[in-house]
Amino acid sequence: MSEIEIATPETNALIRAEFRTKAARYNAMRHHARKLERERDEARREAEKYRNLSCDSQDEADETLLPWEK
Repeated sequence: MSEIEIATPETNALIRAEFRTKAARYNAMRHHARKLERERDEARREAEKYRNLSCDSQDEADETLLPWEK
């Protein structure tokens, strides 16, 4: 496997010796993808809370679309 510059420690771990098998690389990437999904979902919940707090009424909040709601 050639050396690849990857920005995160989780994905850099894939090129280490303990992740040489395809199954180990797959499982590590799947774990990392699930972690990113959890972080994305948490960020969306926080953005929705902020939108609801920053609007004067619930109707205004309902009319304001966040980027993933378009």
